[in-house]
Order: sequence, then C-alpha cells, then structure tokens
Amino acid sequence: MHMRYMIGTSFLMIAPGFGRGLIVYYNNSLQDAVNYSNYLVFAIAGGLMINDIIKKRSYTAFAVVLSIFILLHLTWNYRYSGVWQSIGEGFAKIFF
Repeated sequence: MHMRYMIGTSFLMIAPGFGRGLIVYYNNSLQDAVNYSNYLVFAIAGGLMINDIIKKRSYTAFAVVLSIFILLHLTWNYRYSGVWQSIGEGFAKIFF
C-alpha cells in the first residue's frame, strides 16, 4: 500500500511540467494545459487501478488518488462559480 500511495504522490510532479511544456511548446492556454495535464494523470492513475483490479491486488490506493485528482479537477474548473466563491469568502472571513 505504501508504494502505491508514493506512486500517487509522484503524480503531483507530472502535471506542472507537462502543463508548462504544453504552454511553451504548443501555445496552449493555461486552462487547456491544466485540463490536459489532469487528463494525463487520470489516465495513469486509472490504468494503474485497472491493472491492480485485473491482477487481484488492492486497488484502494489508486482509487483514492484518482478520486482526489478528480476533486482537484472539478474545483479548478468551477473556481469562478458562485458556490466556490462563497466558500472562499467564508474561509477568508474566518482566517483573514
């Protein structure tokens, strides 16, 4: 389990480099680069989870990692929505 969570942690390093490469070399917008980077991480995590399911290993770690990245992707894409802005406003009132 520890190895699978460490692999999941390494996914955090894939997206920024890949996204910057898309912006610099392919002139993608920031929004597109972030989305494509997230899709790459989804594919890798999903592939590893499917591999664990096929080999009848515990797939819990990659399911958790995939769920967290999907949540991250949703919060990024809906960051300007009214719901998310009200959450941010409440957080700012409490801590700042």
